[in-house]
Amino acid sequence: MSESKTILIVDDDPFARDMFAMIIESGDYETLTAGDGKEGLLIFSEHPEIALVVTDKNMPELDGIGLIKEIRKSGATVPILLLTGNDEGAEGLAAGASAAVLKDEDIQDKILEEVAKLIG
Repeated sequence: MSESKTILIVDDDPFARDMFAMIIESGDYETLTAGDGKEGLLIFSEHPEIALVVTDKNMPELDGIGLIKEIRKSGATVPILLLTGNDEGAEGLAAGASAAVLKDEDIQDKILEEVAKLIG
């Protein structure tokens, strides 16, 4: 388990991104945010303290699957949690995500539960 509690949240929807940051910060974690996969990849490369990446699947520029593939291609083993609006988790897991969560009415509980499983 990593000692760092910094989590990168990547989502093109500002409302969702802020909501996820608020949920995660309520669990005593620090967050960094990005509006798409390209920005997320840049922030990831600049912050070695990131202990977990939480990414939306559908985004412009570089989507969540592309982001996962780029992070894995770099050799990084950081856990990655994919958030998806429909049941596309299998594609994310195949690309190298550690877990996938469906965006539904239980998203708040699911995110904190997965974060705790992945980094404590």
